[in-house]
Amino acid sequence: MPKTIFPVGERLYLEVRIGFLRREQTLSGWCRERGIAPCNARQALIGSWRGPKGQALKSELIQASGVEPLVVVPSDTDSLAEPGQAGQ
Repeated sequence: MPKTIFPVGERLYLEVRIGFLRREQTLSGWCRERGIAPCNARQALIGSWRGPKGQALKSELIQASGVEPLVVVPSDTDSLAEPGQAGQ
């Protein structure tokens, strides 16, 4: 059974920004609408803010932006597959 993981660090931050743009929104705009400082969102996404509130914000941002997880494919090499390419 494959496990799902998300990109980490700066890559996750960029993926979330792109996700919001695909939805014709911005990360900053989403944060403003909810009274969240954009710098806090960035810290949660890149892993600088790892406490419970940071983890909750990170999860909310991932869900709101529609970021697709990377899939860990169980194989001899445990290679990472891009979304939609698992098992090919």
